[in-house]
Amino acid sequence: MTPMPQVLRGSVRNYDWGVINGLTPWGAKTDGRPQAEMWFGCHPAAPSPLRDEPDRNLGDVWGDYRPPLLVKILAAAGPLSLQVHPTTEQIGRMRTDASSSRLLADDVEKTEMLLADQPFTTLSDWRPIEIAHRLLAEAGAAAGVLEALQRDDRADAVGRLLGSQPLSLTEAQWSAAARAAHLPDSEAAALVEVARAFGTDPGVAVAALLQPQQLAAGDAVYVPAGVPHAYVHGLGIEVMRNSDNVLRLGLTSKEISVPDALAALDPRLHSTLLRGSETTDYRVAGAPFRAIAVTESAKLSDPGYRLVLQLAGVGHAEVQGESFDLGAGDALAVPPGNDTITFTTTGQAAAAAESS
Repeated sequence: MTPMPQVLRGSVRNYDWGVINGLTPWGAKTDGRPQAEMWFGCHPAAPSPLRDEPDRNLGDVWGDYRPPLLVKILAAAGPLSLQVHPTTEQIGRMRTDASSSRLLADDVEKTEMLLADQPFTTLSDWRPIEIAHRLLAEAGAAAGVLEALQRDDRADAVGRLLGSQPLSLTEAQWSAAARAAHLPDSEAAALVEVARAFGTDPGVAVAALLQPQQLAAGDAVYVPAGVPHAYVHGLGIEVMRNSDNVLRLGLTSKEISVPDALAALDPRLHSTLLRGSETTDYRVAGAPFRAIAVTESAKLSDPGYRLVLQLAGVGHAEVQGESFDLGAGDALAVPPGNDTITFTTTGQAAAAAESS
């Protein structure tokens, strides 16, 4: 049977960094718990229920076909874990070792894009090496850490900070180091917020090596596998490969795997910042998908998988001779091989499309 377009509702994920009742505008129940993510897709960890048949999910009706993309609404009240996603090659190596293989949720290389719905603070790439060295020197890092930075060997510096040469400072001490290193106010504030949330956790020093990015509503950042990052706070839409592979370097109560995470770091790769003042069609060369912000209308003619998520107001979609009305928190999932999606909205929507 050929898969047909389906309207989904999101699956809520409760993590301690989420916003209390933060996802209720999109259908989450008011339960007084931190609501962190709402998933729209077919990942086995949290497949999306069908809107009109909530006891069934997308996998039940699409058979063997699994969407290559996962879309999330992300509500962060505080910093997420410091993490990196393994590349396909790294996943292959990890599968040959039992202790490493158990850290993998699937065999898919996770690349992602965060589209800010409201202002969002991120740590989404390496800080320039000279500034990182100055900041860590002012913070009192060990000589071995500073020497590694002088060699431009960030992985060695991270390994030392999380191993034999940790740097555990208070929030006040990090604030003083940021001032002494002459960080801009916004960058200092991001570092202090991480320190406030995690105290003397050595992972804060690793976060200090990353570059803060202030996303305005409508801005986006694309993060390929191999690039370290942590989202600090805000509300946004994530588009990613259909994967939940995460290797953590710190700032979490979950398992940290320093050797595997260090092996996944690729200093040749960087994030890409896309400003909403310049585009509503967010695409990066070589990326496996694009994201689209919709405020009035859009036509999506991409041949691959597509998903349209209604965020506010009412949406109306037409595809393959069928019509679909969408309210806030409804998502229309369309498998490959269907016609152009013609979409209009009275409010705001976001779409994701698989790259050909």
